[in-house]
Amino acid sequence: MLDLHALITKHADVAATPARALEVLRDVQLSSQHMPDVESVVRIGDEEVFEWTMQKLGAGQVSLQVKYRARYTVEN
Repeated sequence: MLDLHALITKHADVAATPARALEVLRDVQLSSQHMPDVESVVRIGDEEVFEWTMQKLGAGQVSLQVKYRARYTVEN
């Protein structure tokens, strides 16, 4: 098992109030709809664990599809 902690920093301008932007970011399934190349995001069990499936990438008969599970926590 790989235990990976990552800090990802991105910048985007959005037409929303700060409160609404934070509300969307805290909802993993809703925010995933705004990210490129995501095929699906499914909650696993009752905890904040989600399985992400990305769109297949490849050429011809060779392709790669990434699936991973991640646990999300929100700091107030």
